[in-house]
Amino acid sequence: MVQDYLSDTVMAAIGIDLSEVAKCAEMIYDAWKQDASVWIVGNGGSASTAGHFANDLVKMARVKAFSVADMTPAVMAYGNDTGWDNMFAGVLDVMMRPQDKLVAISCGGRSGNVIKAAEMFRRENRVVLTGDKRDTPLGSMEAFATVFVPVSDIRIQEDVHVMVCHMIAGMVAERTCG
Repeated sequence: MVQDYLSDTVMAAIGIDLSEVAKCAEMIYDAWKQDASVWIVGNGGSASTAGHFANDLVKMARVKAFSVADMTPAVMAYGNDTGWDNMFAGVLDVMMRPQDKLVAISCGGRSGNVIKAAEMFRRENRVVLTGDKRDTPLGSMEAFATVFVPVSDIRIQEDVHVMVCHMIAGMVAERTCG
């Protein structure tokens, strides 16, 4: 069981499109150059990844990055008052600027609140990290870059998303911090 899990994780990581990862890093580097913010959204394990990624971008790469899920009181207020699908969009409507960027993380690709947040950003200002399904609303959305994890096991998708975020943060840090 453990060996299979590790083998499957390695195979999934090897199967990601590294050119899409590089495009994600490029968009975030552009945010840094423009003094723009990077907003990151996700639910459940993806919310945890969003917080971790925002922290790494701030600490390692000196990028203004925020996990919207970590803004708990505001997110809960919008969710309670305007509906679950609006919980991220409500916050972003107040906080985002035209040059800001979005990273949408969703293993299943069907989270209404993540999709609604992504729809607020122009194609060139959003990237998507998702699972193996290209026919989901998020997986089929036009974006500057989309990283698919080629495995159906959500645990492995989440592991690889964290790996991808670490790669992106490192690539951006090489350019912003020398």
